Amino acid sequence: MLKIRKNIIFLFIIFAVSQLSAQTDDFSNPVDFRMLLSGTYAELRSDHFHSGIDIKTDQVVGKPIFAIADGYVSRINISPSGFGNALYITHPNGLVSVYAHLQDFKNCIKEFVFSEQYKRESFSVNIYPKKDEFPIKKGEIIAFSGNSGGSMGPHLHFEIRDEATQEPINPLSYGFEIKDFIRPTLQGLKVYLKNEGNLNGTIYELAGWGPNYHLKNDSVINAFGEIAFGIQAFDLQNDSKNKNGVYSISLLIDDSLRFQQKMDRYAFSESRYINSLIDYGEKKRSKRRFQRTEIDPNNKLKIYNIADNNGIFDFSDGKLHTIKYEVRDFAGNSSILKFQIQSDSLLKNESNIKNLDSENISWNKPFKKTENIFSFSAPKNAFYCDIPFEYSVSKMKAEGFYSQVITINSDEIPIHKYCTLSIKYPPTLPDSLKGKLKIVQIDKSGDISFIGGEPSNGAIATKLRSFGSFALRLDTICPTIYRKNIAENQNISDIDKFVLKISDDESGIKSYRATLNGEWILMKFDKKNDKLTYIFDDKLKKDKNIFNIIITDNCNNFTELEFTLINKNKNAEK
Repeated sequence: MLKIRKNIIFLFIIFAVSQLSAQTDDFSNPVDFRMLLSGTYAELRSDHFHSGIDIKTDQVVGKPIFAIADGYVSRINISPSGFGNALYITHPNGLVSVYAHLQDFKNCIKEFVFSEQYKRESFSVNIYPKKDEFPIKKGEIIAFSGNSGGSMGPHLHFEIRDEATQEPINPLSYGFEIKDFIRPTLQGLKVYLKNEGNLNGTIYELAGWGPNYHLKNDSVINAFGEIAFGIQAFDLQNDSKNKNGVYSISLLIDDSLRFQQKMDRYAFSESRYINSLIDYGEKKRSKRRFQRTEIDPNNKLKIYNIADNNGIFDFSDGKLHTIKYEVRDFAGNSSILKFQIQSDSLLKNESNIKNLDSENISWNKPFKKTENIFSFSAPKNAFYCDIPFEYSVSKMKAEGFYSQVITINSDEIPIHKYCTLSIKYPPTLPDSLKGKLKIVQIDKSGDISFIGGEPSNGAIATKLRSFGSFALRLDTICPTIYRKNIAENQNISDIDKFVLKISDDESGIKSYRATLNGEWILMKFDKKNDKLTYIFDDKLKKDKNIFNIIITDNCNNFTELEFTLINKNKNAEK
């Protein structure tokens, strides 16, 4: 019987390996050069996890991008922000490959998108072609690398998703080869003494060489009671200086595995829970990201393999304990931090938590607070755990503001779901100005950012996802338009495009519409550079052309620009 069982196990292993080989053999690289990464799957970003890998393109655009397997184009998305120009290919094995921040698509797709943009009279489009419209073969050139959308430098953002759930999966699970012999770097440890109300924790700097780290100034931490931990780390790959995310974090207490998280898969609906995984307050204070063991009651991440007592560990036995953190990258390189905790009953303190005279918000209940000049409401599950509700009201002396400053809690407390803030405006405010009032957030240095809002029952109401200081500000300033490469009545027969620089320093640009000789034309919007580009097409006629554009901001202030273009190109349409 034992022999039969061993044979069954052996056959199962062989089958699993063969399946994995078949799975990885299905995919070829999306580029024809060595893959170096500037970003790894699920690494920590602001308010979200990175959903794929970022492949370097030598800081240039225009490199060919290849389909990793047979399939069909199932989605094309064009946006001035986010993924920019993105292509989605659905494969027969139930997976979808995603290619983003592209410069352009192969010709047949490019022409199709161009036609759809004119049909919809919109630069931004989200298109779902029919299954048989754009069949794709493995190794076929489908696009060219770029720097479109929210990209901060030329690269290819590449993903693999589950077609059924649209959940992004770690692409490195599918055999893409990345040279990596470098261990993760451990930067710091944080210890949270829960029963002492040490909510901000204590940071311990680290020292070490190779795979072994230790506390820089302390060999033993004396503490008592319930303790949670956090660690700061990054990873490098060979021949790349980018500090990328790590793959797994494990915590052992006295050689017993008590906590483990792995970055294999998550849902986009879970991505904002990153603000519960990390020490959000520390990130706000110092920009250091510590990944915590403690799992808040409203943390729905599925990355945790093991988490005894939700990542909070009891050290009340008076004994000396050895703690080991092991941090790995996807290639299996690991770094280890070892330290000791002495459970010391002399440090026992039943509760050092101050009983603040403040109202509390329960994470699993809706909340509403109404005062004379403002109201704040939060839906159920808006926060990761119970939090205090504190506020103050102060005067704003600067011009352009139409309310006092309302400060709600600290920006070091994260918000998961949108909450609603309403601020009353002066009853004498003319109706013509009500639509131009918006709620702004004022940071600690005094800089403002427009949040938004609409008039409602004598107040301006908006959705928000961060705490801080807020006030009403009036925006009556129109957007600006600057012609970069063209002048009135210029002969444009020797150029192939013109570029406008647009900006709005107050509420921000909401929309734009451009026409040539009264017909809508496609202007590509590069949002991060505030740039609009018209690449000349068949809308440009011979001789005189009238160009018109209207730019509107979020307070409906608008600027209109009209000028004449002279086209002496003999090949132009009459």
